[in-house]
Amino acid sequence: INYEAPKLANSETIFFHLSKNIYFPESDLVNNISGEITLRFIVTKEGEIKNVIVVQGVHIILDKEFVRVFRELKVSSPAIINNENIDICIEKTFTFSISR
Repeated sequence: INYEAPKLANSETIFFHLSKNIYFPESDLVNNISGEITLRFIVTKEGEIKNVIVVQGVHIILDKEFVRVFRELKVSSPAIINNENIDICIEKTFTFSISR
């Protein structure tokens, strides 16, 4: 099997995209919220991010913010198996810490 993973546009990594686009409300900075959030999403064969859901969250405000920013991801090429574009479901856990 010849497999190629989906690629993000602009050679960004997911972590870079998240760190540059996530806005944490001031109240969360004060509370020093940290933890892990697990997202599940589909990268379609057309290269779109769809069905972003929180599998395990930390706080409703932060969970919604992660989903918002994740939906903004741009994919330059979808997953490919044997030279054919495919839909792929991905589950990824992100660890974060908010501090002043």
